[in-house]
Amino acid sequence: MTGHKLEIIIRRIGTVLMIFVVCCIGHFSFSQRAGSISLDWVPFGDKGLHLLVYAAYGFTSFLAFFRAPKGEMAKRRDGSVVHFSTWASKAILRTLVSGTLLGGVIELLQPLVGRQREMMDLVANVMGLIVGLAIILLVVKTIGRMPWFLIDKEDDEYEPGETD
Repeated sequence: MTGHKLEIIIRRIGTVLMIFVVCCIGHFSFSQRAGSISLDWVPFGDKGLHLLVYAAYGFTSFLAFFRAPKGEMAKRRDGSVVHFSTWASKAILRTLVSGTLLGGVIELLQPLVGRQREMMDLVANVMGLIVGLAIILLVVKTIGRMPWFLIDKEDDEYEPGETD
């Protein structure tokens, strides 16, 4: 499987999961509290749930916005690791902006369905985005250390007419 096909698969899985997470966020944000799920198991109650759900959004959104490094950024020498500080910055920024906008719009619209607007919910949402991004970036960093990830194959560097 080529790197481009793998990237497309990652982005499609991320998009499907992100849509599912956004639907869950929308449903629970605009439903009435009566009969809702118990928050006893979540640390910090409602704010902890905001953090967890937006961490899931941050994780899946990064996958949906994922773009594999191209050209020189994709090359790696023996013993080195893949650095994501430059190629992942667009996905990180898109995730932070879209997640913050989603949380902000939801907080603005909640009074229309009889729910209360809370600024601390938005703070918990942004913290969750950061946690979700931190987790996915740790996963990418860990996978980047694996020998099969983004290694230059001898076939890729061979040009017709060259002799060994």
